[in-house]
Formats: sequence, C-alpha cells, structure tokens
Amino acid sequence: MANVPAGAKTPEDHKPKTAKPEKITVTVGEGDDARELPALRVTVHDIEVTVLEEALNDFEVLDQSAQLQDRNAAAFPRLLRLLVGDDDWRRILDELRGVNGRVAVEDGVAFVSDLMQALNPNS
Repeated sequence: MANVPAGAKTPEDHKPKTAKPEKITVTVGEGDDARELPALRVTVHDIEVTVLEEALNDFEVLDQSAQLQDRNAAAFPRLLRLLVGDDDWRRILDELRGVNGRVAVEDGVAFVSDLMQALNPNS
C-alpha cells in the first residue's frame, strides 16, 4: 500500500457523502406567541443541527457568507450563531471543544463550512 504524504488532499470522490437536509417543522415561542416554522435538520461531524429556513433568507447571513468569500475567517463564529441561535451555538461549541477546553479554529471553521455544504448540497 502506498504511503500518503502528510497533508495530502483527499480527492472529492473519496469524501464522505453528506446527507441531504431533512425538512421539518419546529415550534418557536410559547403559549400565544408560539408559531410553527419550516426548518432543516442535518447532522454534521456527528452533531445534529436545526436551522430555520428563514435564517437562510437573512440579510446578515448573506453578509457573513460574503465575508467568508473574502477570506475573513472571523466571520465563521457569527455566521454559525446567526444560523442556529444562541442556545444551539453554545451546545455546538461545547461538542467541538477539545480536552483543553477550547474550540480549535480549524475545527470551528471545518464545522461551519461543512454545515453550509450540508444545508445546500447542490452548490
């Protein structure tokens, strides 16, 4: 078997398949303020994530996505928070946290990138 050099890129056809997002309905709010909203559920890095469809049609999400295109890595945390909300943002970071108690930049960037790909698998 051939030795693969460290840091070698994985061919695209060898990457694990990303499951298509599941369309669901979630209840937001409580009591008289409760409303049913369409959402997408995906699993990324073994973490289940629910994103409201309205979050994908948000001007601030568009701006943060554009920041990523401009190679502004600082946009990744804000984009994740805009997509999933504060509570799920904390939960996801806790699941990504290493033994040192920190979320490595590489792990956070990979998660958000893979989440965006999972939410829009045809792009």
